[in-house]
Amino acid sequence: MTTEVIHRIDRPFAEGAIEVYGLRDMGAYEWRVVYAGKVLHDTGKQGAYGQQYGSPAVALRDAINWDLGEEASQ
Repeated sequence: MTTEVIHRIDRPFAEGAIEVYGLRDMGAYEWRVVYAGKVLHDTGKQGAYGQQYGSPAVALRDAINWDLGEEASQ
């Protein structure tokens, strides 16, 4: 079981990237927003084990929505 980046896209309206990462063989994914080598937000650092996304596409959707929302004021 190796954690790998499944999707990496440029942030639509800011510098940096959105990454969806996880364990393909376990069907467990998280997302993070990175900029200049720093992680600005990471769902893998929140909640309890077992709260991962079951789909990388849904994780990517939520990451983009978060990044476009008011929460992403960086």
